[in-house]
Amino acid sequence: MRRKQMKKREYVPYTNSCFACGDENESGLRLELFEEGGRVKGSVSIDEHLNGYAGMVHGGIICALLDEAMIWSAVIFGGKRTMYVTAEMRLRFLAPVPVSQEISVSGWVVEDRGRFVICDGEVERDGSILATGNGKFLALGNEKIKEIHPQLKYGRCMKYKDFIKSKGGENE
Repeated sequence: MRRKQMKKREYVPYTNSCFACGDENESGLRLELFEEGGRVKGSVSIDEHLNGYAGMVHGGIICALLDEAMIWSAVIFGGKRTMYVTAEMRLRFLAPVPVSQEISVSGWVVEDRGRFVICDGEVERDGSILATGNGKFLALGNEKIKEIHPQLKYGRCMKYKDFIKSKGGENE
């Protein structure tokens, strides 16, 4: 019997101090995102101290997860291939998100309007969608990217390093 080979994942950059994805932020979520099928995805289990009501993840945490997945989908799949900031975001909470259980988050580009990218996202568990989001993300200028780039960590991400640098972010 032949062993099925797993496709190597392409992870997205992160910053050490980021609340959502930072690996050195002791209070953070430590969400590790990767590209798959035109989406940016990740999985995480949220600790109990980040609940709203007992047993349920606080809505602000769900917002942070969706923001992170959608903004990185804008960076990776947006036509400008640059860095973005959140301009607007809307969420729909469809069911309680349980603490201490693995949930998945994903984001994808719906429309690229040049200066803005529109993205959608969702949080799910065991195939059930628990929350959805929609956001409008504003492209940053090269000067701001130059400030951000030294903070980016690439870890297992190599594919996207060059295009971020090519947009004025190279730390020489």
